[in-house]
Amino acid sequence: MARQSDAQWSEARVHLRTWLAARALSQSELARLAGLHRSVINRFMEKEQSLNPLSAVRLYGVLKLSLNPLERQHWIEWLGLEGVSSLLDGAPDIDKTYSIAESYPNLELGLQWFRLATNTLAQSITESIRLFEQAERSFGPYSNMAALSGCEIIANLINLGDLPRAEQEVFRVDQTYRDVMDVETRSRFLNLRAIAAYDGRDFARAQSIACECLAFGKAHHYETQAEHMLALVQLGIAERLPDGDPKRLQLLAQAEHNMRLMCRHYEKEGHPVRVGFQYFRLAQILREQGLHDDAKAARSLAWHLFQQDVQPHGARNHVRLEEANLALLDGETDLARVKANTAFDGWVFGNYAGGIARSSGAVALSLRIAGKFEEAWEPALVAASLAPYEWCVKGDRFTELLGEISQSVRQKLGVRKHQMMIEGLRERIAERHGYFAGLYQAMPGRSAEALALLQAATSQG
Repeated sequence: MARQSDAQWSEARVHLRTWLAARALSQSELARLAGLHRSVINRFMEKEQSLNPLSAVRLYGVLKLSLNPLERQHWIEWLGLEGVSSLLDGAPDIDKTYSIAESYPNLELGLQWFRLATNTLAQSITESIRLFEQAERSFGPYSNMAALSGCEIIANLINLGDLPRAEQEVFRVDQTYRDVMDVETRSRFLNLRAIAAYDGRDFARAQSIACECLAFGKAHHYETQAEHMLALVQLGIAERLPDGDPKRLQLLAQAEHNMRLMCRHYEKEGHPVRVGFQYFRLAQILREQGLHDDAKAARSLAWHLFQQDVQPHGARNHVRLEEANLALLDGETDLARVKANTAFDGWVFGNYAGGIARSSGAVALSLRIAGKFEEAWEPALVAASLAPYEWCVKGDRFTELLGEISQSVRQKLGVRKHQMMIEGLRERIAERHGYFAGLYQAMPGRSAEALALLQAATSQG
C-alpha cells in the first residue's frame, strides 16, 4: 500500500464528506455497511487519524457500489490503494460487484435468467443469487426488472444469514434503482430493508423502515403488508422488556392487532403457506401475552396449513423449532433437543442457513441447561458462526452462549483438555462432521468464522 501523506488523507476526508452528504448517510451508517466499528470512521473523519490498509479496503468496498469506473479510480488514489491488488482481492465481494451501467440490456435474456434463478432456489440459494445477478445485468440500469432482481439477491442473502452483504446490497440497489422502481418493487425493497434490520436486531431502524413502507403504501393506495414486519418488531421489543411492564403489554397488543390484519389479508389471497406464517407469528405473540391455549390453537392451524407446503422439509420446521423453544422454557431439555434436531435436519436439506443456526442454537442451549457443556460446544459454534446477531429464546446472543459454554468447559476440564477439545473441533470443521456438515451445506465460507471463534476461545484459555 502506498504511504499516504496527511494531505492525501485530508483530500480523502473532503471527498468522503461530499459522498456522505449526497447520499444522506451518517458516519455510523457508513461504518455498518463497511463492517467497521463506528469509532474507526469517527477517528478518521473527526480526529484526522489515518486508516489502516484493511479499513481502507473495506471502506472502498462500500464506496465502489455507487461509483462509475472513473470515480472508482479516483477513490483508489485518494485512499492510497493503488498497489494493493492482493488486499482488494481479499475484501468481501469487492471484485464481485459490478457497474450495471457497463452492461447491455436484454429483456428476453434477463427473463430467462430470472426464471432459471427462481427455479434454482430449492436446490441452491448461492447459485440462485449468481443467476439473479446475471438477470440484473441483462435487464440493464433503467429496468424495474433489474431492481426486482436486486431485491431477490437481498432476500436470498438474508435467507443465507449473510446480513453484512445483504446490507451492502440494500445500499447498492437503492443507489442504482431508486428512480426506476415501480410501486410494487419499491414496497418489496422497503420490506427487505426492514427485514435486514430486524434480523440484525436493530429494532428501532426496522420499525422506522416499516413505518416508512406503510406511509408509502398509503400515498400510492397500495397494500404493502408492512404490518407483518411492524408486528415482528413490536414482538421483538416486547420480548426484551420485563413481564408486567405497561410498555410491553401495549406493544404486544399492537403486535396482535397488526398480525391479525395480516391473517385476514392473506386469507383473502388464499395461499395456505403464507396464511400459515401469519398464524405462526400470531401464536408467538399470543404466547408472550400468556394466552397459551390461543397460542396453541394458532400454532396448530399454522402446522395444518404448512402441510400443504410443496417442500417437505420447509415451513413445518418453524413450528418444530417453536415447540423446541417452548420445551426449553418449560425445562424439558430432551424434548427440546429432539424437536430442534428434527428442524436442523430439515433445514440442512433445504440449505436454509438461518434455520440451521437457530435450530443448532436451541440444541446447544438444551445441552447447556442439562449441564452437558462438552456436547453443547459444537452446535453452539455452528449457531454463532452462521448467525452471530441471533438470540436464544429468552437468553443471550449465540456468540455469548458460545463464550459461556467454552468457559464452562475450561473450568470443568482444565486448560489442557480445553485446548484438546478445541483441536478436536478444528478437525471436525475440516472433515465436515456433525453439525459442521450443516454449516458447509448452507454456507461453506462460514467455516472461517468458526475457526476464528475457536481461535478466540484458544486465547481465552
